[in-house]
Amino acid sequence: MSKVNITEEEASLRRINIFKNRHRQFIYVRKWRKKAYVINKADFRYIGYYQNRIFLVLLVFMVLTILTNTVAPWPILAALASWGISEAAFEFLVVRHYSSTKFPDDIKEIGFVASAMTEDPKIVNIKIVSYFAVALMSGITAFVSKYEGIYLLGMIGIALYGFSQAVFYITVQMKRKKGNV
Repeated sequence: MSKVNITEEEASLRRINIFKNRHRQFIYVRKWRKKAYVINKADFRYIGYYQNRIFLVLLVFMVLTILTNTVAPWPILAALASWGISEAAFEFLVVRHYSSTKFPDDIKEIGFVASAMTEDPKIVNIKIVSYFAVALMSGITAFVSKYEGIYLLGMIGIALYGFSQAVFYITVQMKRKKGNV
């Protein structure tokens, strides 16, 4: 990974696979498809929506779980269908209008892990502690209090999200200590 200093805006854009090329154009990279597209600032919103599609899937699942009072099979099938529809809609309604460009050589510097590696280690330590504290408190609250139904699932979800983020940032710090910066 190069030691180039980047701004906070560029670091946040790299989390959603957007970076500036040497011509100062914004490039959106789809790593799994090995494609890159030239975009403008107006397209950031659509890409942000696409990056948060998992929350749409969870919302569909939770609403249908409440309405049907069961977990399987309809809420699961509807959540998977909403995921497929969001993927297809992004591909056919948004990406087709972008002009493609050369796939970048420095692909290791793009993505959520790479942008987390560029953050200040002290900030990452603060994030680890805060995510772990939120996860611990919501986990304790979920099981000690008398929450039921969707409230219980929400507290468990917050706890799982906090623990997963804490583990993610711990692995980032471990990679940094091993010298994978």
